[in-house]
Amino acid sequence: MVQVSGGAPGAQNAASPRQSRANLRIGDNRVDTIFERGQGPALFLSAWLPVSASSDPIEQSFEIAASRCADLTPLVYQRLFEQHPETRSMFRAQGRELVMGSMLALTIEAILDFAGMRRGHFRLIACEATSHDGYGTPRELFIALFGIIRDTLRDLLGDEWSAEMAQAWDRLLPDIDAFATAPV
Repeated sequence: MVQVSGGAPGAQNAASPRQSRANLRIGDNRVDTIFERGQGPALFLSAWLPVSASSDPIEQSFEIAASRCADLTPLVYQRLFEQHPETRSMFRAQGRELVMGSMLALTIEAILDFAGMRRGHFRLIACEATSHDGYGTPRELFIALFGIIRDTLRDLLGDEWSAEMAQAWDRLLPDIDAFATAPV
């Protein structure tokens, strides 16, 4: 199970109302956001990933990362801020970690659904692309986050990053780009 940073109770005002309470159900499993977890990190990926190792290379990349890293949030955002320094100022100071952790959790959830069963959570990609347009975020910058997640996983996995994972991500990223940029 992959963890992403969370925040303190009562900090939900720092995020949008949509982010503040996502009681998503995947089958019989409930996926709680960071606000349901209190001070601890959000543990959401277990509802998406089966108990046994997945045969899907995208899921495998997250499974292996979860075994190596307690929290992907700082790694992903460090890379984002290094490659796109202008993004640092896009996050407000108060509640910054809370928002970043929530955004990453929702993004990973959407990636897994987009690459997998497409139960509906993948639609968040198009919705958030439109929302970020409203914030003035260039579409290329919005799409860049998906590649940054892939690159973070690749570096974290090292020798365990397989050709199958690389190929799956190479197919997935243009598909996400096309989906996010398709007219509504």
